[in-house]
Amino acid sequence: MPQFATVGVSLFAALAASTIMSDLGVGDQLTASLNSLHLPKPLLVLLVCVAIVVVATPLSSTATAAAVGAPAVIALGSVGVPPVVSICAVLICTSTEGASPPVGAPIYLAAGMAEVNPQRTFVPLILWFVLPIIGLGWLLAMGWLPLPH
Repeated sequence: MPQFATVGVSLFAALAASTIMSDLGVGDQLTASLNSLHLPKPLLVLLVCVAIVVVATPLSSTATAAAVGAPAVIALGSVGVPPVVSICAVLICTSTEGASPPVGAPIYLAAGMAEVNPQRTFVPLILWFVLPIIGLGWLLAMGWLPLPH
């Protein structure tokens, strides 16, 4: 029961953050910004993946997907990425969910439990977690990682 309260509050906070981002027009702004760019597919896909990870830095994956998921899928579709592949790439990129430095409660919780200075984890987390996640999303959206049928 104590974990239920923690999960419930976390989910409520994530959805509230998503609502705030939607009310601020983050999704519409992202769509307009990406549509105004005339970049080749590899660069646009990379930009979308990085933008999703940046938004996911302080949020959960649920809040990130709710805030920027639809514009990201539309942007990927505009350069020929199939809808299912676009959705999968977006979900991969949102999986950084709050564990990307310098923000993210999981970083500070884990560092506190391990009695380590959280700032010492930033470079390894970026190199071994954030960049590979961006790479996986990019490879998938580019069509170089297969999706099973």
